[in-house]
Amino acid sequence: MDNDKPQLVIRDIPFGLWFFGLVFSGFGVLMAYSGGPPLFMSLLFLGVGLAIGLFASVVTITADRITRSLTMESRSALRSKRMEVLWDDIIGINVERTVSSGRGARYLYGLTLLRKDGQVVALQQYKSSGREGKESRAIRLREFIGIRDTNRVPSGMIPMELSQFSEVHETDSIHWQIQPLTTYGATAPTGFRWSSTDFKTTGCFLFLAQKGEGQSSTGFLASLGKMLLRQAFSAHGFQPEEAPSLEDAITLEPLDPSIESHFLAYTNEPDRARSLLNATTTAKLSQWAGKYPLKQLQSGGSYCQLMVLFGPSGVAIATNHLLERNQAYELISYGVELVKSQKSGFGCSASNF
Repeated sequence: MDNDKPQLVIRDIPFGLWFFGLVFSGFGVLMAYSGGPPLFMSLLFLGVGLAIGLFASVVTITADRITRSLTMESRSALRSKRMEVLWDDIIGINVERTVSSGRGARYLYGLTLLRKDGQVVALQQYKSSGREGKESRAIRLREFIGIRDTNRVPSGMIPMELSQFSEVHETDSIHWQIQPLTTYGATAPTGFRWSSTDFKTTGCFLFLAQKGEGQSSTGFLASLGKMLLRQAFSAHGFQPEEAPSLEDAITLEPLDPSIESHFLAYTNEPDRARSLLNATTTAKLSQWAGKYPLKQLQSGGSYCQLMVLFGPSGVAIATNHLLERNQAYELISYGVELVKSQKSGFGCSASNF
């Protein structure tokens, strides 16, 4: 067990980078001897290969129980770097996620350390695909040092001005908050929940869940029963008091044609809940589904399933994943417009309307 040892040592060896460096160098030498391509092309491949091999670093992370410090040493053929942080200055060790740029964007993960002063320190030289191995390392380090996951929002996932989750913001006279949403198996948030108490219903609720393209209204959550409806409800940060009589929820059908193929709706009072689906609400839902469609067979976690709730606690929308920085602003814009449309005179009776 790690906790029985005076030190915990984790070593990250860049076998992949060394391999690519060797391939590039070998290809350059091969081209030079073949006499085919111009000499500068051979030298270019050789130079790239050598640069990769010489600068790729072996990273060693050492947690020492005696000195109560964590050190990270990065050594390559041409350079070395050492960093030391006292355990008392560490409040979090997390796996942070970013999205690669360009076509075929994918998630990249990296192990990071969060200091008390707010500084984020990368514990790996490069981010890469594959979350599980990094999650395992983060868990081992946290258990050895004696800290818990801080659920810090991955850098680049949300603008800095929105990172104070206790703060109440105001947009177009609508007051709102945004909170992180952590999906199962993740040590840091992957999505967000936006909420406002500026519009509340009196007893009735309407819960809208985005469904896969082409799935019928009898599929998805509807066919799986109320148990999975409750699971989806809680997984997106909703509380039981936000939807009274959730046990008695029924599917609201039919929906407006613009959202019928993209959403399922549940309510405890169909007649009153239907008035909430005004033109602005349906247009916003249709807009999101058109931009971020949910496929029937989605893999890799790279999707944005939207959930919307109108209830006696207010209006809330949530997505289990954000794929890019600007989606946080989109979520805010959608929420503000939904509340404004109800306060303009639409929707079932509200306690403040």
